[in-house]
Amino acid sequence: MLAPPLRSAGLTREDELAVRSTLAEACLLQDDLEQASAALGRPPDSFRDTVSATRLSTLWRLHGRLALARGDQSRAIALSGRALKHAEIAHDSRGIRLAHLDLARCYRQVGDTAIVREHITKAASALHAAGDRRHLAIVHSISGAILAQGGRCEEAMAALRQAERLSSMVHAGDVLATVCGNQANALMLEHRYDQALAMAERSVSLHEAHGSGHGLAVALATLGQICVRLGDLQRAEHALHRALDVRSPIQFHETTGAVFDTLAQIHLVRGAYETAGDFLGRAGEAYGAYGRQTSRWYEWSVRLLGARLALRSGA
Repeated sequence: MLAPPLRSAGLTREDELAVRSTLAEACLLQDDLEQASAALGRPPDSFRDTVSATRLSTLWRLHGRLALARGDQSRAIALSGRALKHAEIAHDSRGIRLAHLDLARCYRQVGDTAIVREHITKAASALHAAGDRRHLAIVHSISGAILAQGGRCEEAMAALRQAERLSSMVHAGDVLATVCGNQANALMLEHRYDQALAMAERSVSLHEAHGSGHGLAVALATLGQICVRLGDLQRAEHALHRALDVRSPIQFHETTGAVFDTLAQIHLVRGAYETAGDFLGRAGEAYGAYGRQTSRWYEWSVRLLGARLALRSGA
């Protein structure tokens, strides 16, 4: 779709690929996977002409991000690994640090925190040296989320405050929205629900302004979970159903699973056991579609809720 106008503009092959990469990255930021795929075109291993290692690294990295957005973590890891290899061949410091960041994102999705730490450590030092505040904020946000999951909440909040500061300095509203969501989750783990609610509301507002369907769905899911803990079931249910409305049909199995899981909790509290069981089944299906390793990580939540449902319903 984009190739004829690009070629008619008299662009060199390298310039054409640079434009395609920029368009694809913009589409990915807006969660428009179809347009991102159209902009990228065929994968680099199908090219018959010679392309620089730097450009190949960028293309493989974007194909990896597209695969990750589609829920194919294994392919995303493989493609991001190819991006890192070509960046190293080209001695492209920017490509190296961004490939490490993307690999950290991939391994976070499959729950391998040791490898995530390895990649964010490599990315952080390079990003700091380059003065790349946007991507450094993302690194601190990922680090904070991992620390919170490990129960190291003080360190997590310190990392997330640093991420908030950096993203605010460069006016990266999309990054700041994700950071606020991670802060909300960290505060929720500490049972600081009122503060968590304020952060979740801020995250929702920022994602609405940015127009990210993925980010908004995640923020609404978090808001719903917090409202359940505060006992505001009506607001929780509204936020969760809205999360289902804005999510992409081919993305976010983890978010979908979490939403169904929380809806099951709401109906369990209300005594609507049949409806709770239905949502619990859908949560299990969503987690199962998300990937083998990750589904095992979430399996405990589903099993625990299933046991509670069985006890309440007398099954």
